[in-house]
Amino acid sequence: MPSLCSSTPACKDYFPFRDWVLRDWLGMVRWIYWYQGCFPVYLTLYASSNKNDYTGVGCLRKYNDLALHHNALLRRAIYGLQRKHHGTRIRYADYYNPPLRFAADPAKYGFTGGGALRATGSGEYNVNPDKVCAQPGSSVCGDPTTHVSWDGSHVTEAACRLIARGWLRGPDAKPPIIRQPPP
Repeated sequence: MPSLCSSTPACKDYFPFRDWVLRDWLGMVRWIYWYQGCFPVYLTLYASSNKNDYTGVGCLRKYNDLALHHNALLRRAIYGLQRKHHGTRIRYADYYNPPLRFAADPAKYGFTGGGALRATGSGEYNVNPDKVCAQPGSSVCGDPTTHVSWDGSHVTEAACRLIARGWLRGPDAKPPIIRQPPP
């Protein structure tokens, strides 16, 4: 691959490094890109008595602001890559806004298990931070189809299905992964 490497041996060194960078980068994006301020575990651990610390749907503003800032930088970087490398297809798949819609109107999306910002367990958001996922005494929701989060920090299959649908058909991927034929 002359466009990427100066020689075949150089390519053998390049591709494992590239794969390592992509794995590391994707892991970082996954955790920073998410709407942390709406997770029941964050709402439990970092609760505030100041109402201004919360968004209109009850999420912690400063954690969501960090994700919004990151997402804006990511969109700018994608735009720059597309301008630099004409003909490439890079999609921005929004992992932030769908759960905010779930929080704003949980019943519309089928989340009837105490609202979109609740899990199971104890406390205001049904999260027990002393008994995290898979530890003895931890709890998960009995019917994950009615919740966004099954344990306060992991998303249910029902939420993932709706997020994936938004990526595949829109509006949460720019452009959608599956393009619809014109009407």
